[in-house]
Amino acid sequence: MLKSMSPGKVFLGLPGYGWNWRIHAEPSEWGGSYWGESHTYLAVRYWMEGVYSVHNFTQTAPERNFVPFAAYWDEHEQAQAPYMLPHVYDFVDGKDAAGKSGPAIEGWYGRRSYLTCYGKTQKTSFGSVVLERSGVPDDVDDEYMGIGSESVSFNGEGTAYYDFSLPAGSWDIAVCFVFPFFSSDRISFRLGGQTATISEGRQWWPYWRKTVWKKIGTVGTGSHTLEVTGAPLAQFYGFRACSSFSESAWCGEAEFTLSPKPFVDVNGAEVAPRSGFS
Repeated sequence: MLKSMSPGKVFLGLPGYGWNWRIHAEPSEWGGSYWGESHTYLAVRYWMEGVYSVHNFTQTAPERNFVPFAAYWDEHEQAQAPYMLPHVYDFVDGKDAAGKSGPAIEGWYGRRSYLTCYGKTQKTSFGSVVLERSGVPDDVDDEYMGIGSESVSFNGEGTAYYDFSLPAGSWDIAVCFVFPFFSSDRISFRLGGQTATISEGRQWWPYWRKTVWKKIGTVGTGSHTLEVTGAPLAQFYGFRACSSFSESAWCGEAEFTLSPKPFVDVNGAEVAPRSGFS
């Protein structure tokens, strides 16, 4: 072909178009069935050059200032595409966190950093603690139970006994235990006329092999006896009497510092979002 026709006479037509992916705070704000709306190449170019109004991607009527949005070509071998981020006034990745706390961790996927959590921890609150006991019992009815310096391990048959007294008031009793294996997923308590059994399914339990606190009841002033039994190898680490116990699964947290700045329209005036930064 090069011998019979000059390359300068060959024209190649390629389709050029783009997608407008809108960002909304709530699904009710979508206003349609899809986030994305297609645009021709010319429409995308007009957005870059500030020909369209900043107000709405679906309208070309001049409702607000015309802003030439910054765009770039991603030359990475996995991308090879143009990008434009209208109405994005600041942008941060997971690695940009000003501070974070575990168990949230930072990682990379492809060329982007992220924060995630692969295992939850327990977040607890006890209020005022008036009594704290380790798992070492006052008495047991099975000589084969394993008694350590801070805990007791069960063999599935014996019971551990704990005698204690409380001052005037109403007190939550929170117990601390661990299920070290999938087969050790049950521990039971008896406190006066109250009974509680904690058993977790083997398909999912966020605290396997981690000590966890649970409330088993509320008692008042006077002397009490706590009876504890457990599945083989379940371990009991003690209990607390407190004014108010609460707990929740915790994934950690991260703080980000943003510095949104207004755009400059085609006339040189600064333009912020219609409803302001929020």
